Amino acid sequence: MNATKYAIIVIGLLVFLMSNKLCAQEESLSNKFPIKSFSITPTNIFWSRPDRNTNSYFAGYAVIVDVTFNYKRNLLSFAPSAGFEVLGSSKYVQLNILYGREFRLSNRWFLETHAGVGYLYLEDPQHNSFFQTYYQRNFRSTMGFPIMAKLRFMTGKKFSVGLLLQTNINSEFPIYSSGVSLQWDL
Repeated sequence: MNATKYAIIVIGLLVFLMSNKLCAQEESLSNKFPIKSFSITPTNIFWSRPDRNTNSYFAGYAVIVDVTFNYKRNLLSFAPSAGFEVLGSSKYVQLNILYGREFRLSNRWFLETHAGVGYLYLEDPQHNSFFQTYYQRNFRSTMGFPIMAKLRFMTGKKFSVGLLLQTNINSEFPIYSSGVSLQWDL
């Protein structure tokens, strides 16, 4: 599967997950596992070192979307992301499930920490060529352990802006990313 198909699957999952909150007809039913927030990080920069034997790095632009559910004081997040190399042909898609906690630092400042498991799908940045056809390209996938932290400032009652830091530790190569996160509390 290519990155476009993964993006369509991720968007479909997000619509399905949010349909419970957006389309509920019965207000009297209690939701034991409510959606806490939806956030997107549209200005995310990632970097990695794909080959440990050389000093080559690759970097690019990524988008992280995350839907967080709240159960008591525990957070469970589904956080897919996709990125592409700016000066090359590398692409990746992550599908992460994370457990986390939220810490209130002051009236307007919050810190969220998350860790979990994820699936990483990527095109090999070292072995792809511009002249290769799609089926000749080298695709790899692996399981990873994502770690994410968000430092948020509440600008209103339901909206916050913050800094998101994320890494995915895996057997292929670790990916690091940072960016500005926009979060809506539902």
